[in-house]
Amino acid sequence: MEITHSFIQAILVNGIIAGIAYYTKVVRKSGIIGGLLVGIPIYYFLGYRGFIILFAMFILGTLATKIGFRTKQDLGLAEAEAGARGFTNVIAKCLPGVVFAFLSSFADEYSGFFFKAMSLGFITSFATGAFDTVSGEIGQVYGKRAFTLLPPKKAKPGTEGAISFEGTLAGLLAALIVILLGYWLILSQCPMKFKQAVFIPITAAIIANLIESILGSQFEQKQLLGKFGSNLINITLGGTLAVLLFRIL
Repeated sequence: MEITHSFIQAILVNGIIAGIAYYTKVVRKSGIIGGLLVGIPIYYFLGYRGFIILFAMFILGTLATKIGFRTKQDLGLAEAEAGARGFTNVIAKCLPGVVFAFLSSFADEYSGFFFKAMSLGFITSFATGAFDTVSGEIGQVYGKRAFTLLPPKKAKPGTEGAISFEGTLAGLLAALIVILLGYWLILSQCPMKFKQAVFIPITAAIIANLIESILGSQFEQKQLLGKFGSNLINITLGGTLAVLLFRIL
């Protein structure tokens, strides 16, 4: 009965959120399908705590997309369909989190090493996603000087793989919001030290996004790697690095 109740609750909550998101035109029809495919298992395996973290990344990314949208349109950098998320965007950003949420369900103890590690991976994957989306969206509008890391040279805002101080700062703030939510909702209950719960995810998210920047300038610009693959690699890497750092430190 408990399993059935949790599953029904997951469907209801995700269905309501998906309906609101579609009505307000922040997701496409395909985005609803993607959202349900990732949102239902996350809610089922980690409850409302995990879902809030997913939702936080979605809200932060949506707000960042809307900020200065007219300017992005004038520059030819705006997302299609007014920035409404589609299936591939949702899956790329959230699939690693679903995997970590699923793996966490195999933990014998809520306070054990495995649950802590998978929870860190889960939280970091969404922090990495928030960092990526917000830094790119804000950097396009407010970035004064953009540059690529490899090769190190100046670039126009919106160039694949280019980063800016303003965008990076905004991305860090977004990632930190997700991480603090993760600590409050999940990691503090394990328990886990606050410094460890913040230092590991933010470090992993920074490294993953720097690597994605290099992938963007080296492969996306040459059309050897698409946005879906780049995002999936970035977010998977962020979550995996957090697990490895937790094991080492």
